[in-house]
Amino acid sequence: MDSDNQSEYCVKPKLVIVHDPTSFGAFKDLSSVIGNERLLAEFLFREQPDIKELHRQHLSFVTELRKRVPCVCLSEILGNSNLPLYKNYLTTNPNHMFTHDALITVPWTPDGYILGRMKKTIRSTEPVVLNKVAQILGLIEIIRIPQDLSLEGGDVMPICSDGKKVFLIGYGPRTSEETLFFLRDTLVRDGMVDQVIGFQIAEWRLNIDGCFFPLSENTAVAHRESIVGGILLGPDYTERINPLDFFEESGFTIIEATRDESYLKQACNFACLGDKAFVAYNITDRINDILRSKGFEIIGIPGDQLVKGNGGPHCMTRPIYKNC
Repeated sequence: MDSDNQSEYCVKPKLVIVHDPTSFGAFKDLSSVIGNERLLAEFLFREQPDIKELHRQHLSFVTELRKRVPCVCLSEILGNSNLPLYKNYLTTNPNHMFTHDALITVPWTPDGYILGRMKKTIRSTEPVVLNKVAQILGLIEIIRIPQDLSLEGGDVMPICSDGKKVFLIGYGPRTSEETLFFLRDTLVRDGMVDQVIGFQIAEWRLNIDGCFFPLSENTAVAHRESIVGGILLGPDYTERINPLDFFEESGFTIIEATRDESYLKQACNFACLGDKAFVAYNITDRINDILRSKGFEIIGIPGDQLVKGNGGPHCMTRPIYKNC
């Protein structure tokens, strides 16, 4: 696969949207929940975080981002006139921290966006807020996902390879397989995307960015057992594939993370800053050190509390590619 400057891992964002839920008291209901099983079922957090430490870690994360790219808080974009309209959403859902999921942007279509269609009820209001944010930024909606389908931004990775514009899409737990066919019948056949490569994710996982992540035209980090099937979709063809075999046959080196590294530490999850620079949790030193030895710049941040929300640096950033 040839390198191309329109892949997500390669393009430096013009702006990155972040959100700190502690500023809105979004953990007040979560902190009263007893038991991790109930916590996961109701709020999608794996464990109770230390709220003060989570705030400090998120602040450290944003500080590192701002050294490389313009970074703005979701509430700052909404501004004083719009914030009261959406404040109730922000005060009741700590998952707004994961700004990547409800809004999808594409490097080769910088003026456009696709709203996520969230499968989990607690996250259903996130696209409402991010839709307003996108409108304020002057973005234009590319396509609307039908109500009977689901799609999360953490399941969408836009890359370019062999001259093709490709969506890598995880499906199963959070994104429906039928969504891939909808995107093939619309975006692929309209020419915005040349190909969709689907990764069927094990039911105990969440999104593709937790178990497969390309960092260049020939290197990816993955947890192999999390990917249980796949599909290749073009404008007039459908083929069932093993996605990891597909990428390895194309010349990729797969750096393999363990189950605990990928699931408990988000070792396959990176915020993309362009120029082979990425932000990762510093609790995944083994993977980070391997990548550094291969010439990648890996900026480590504290993450032992942030990771309890089942997300990593990629999840907490929504890159915008349009000059705003």
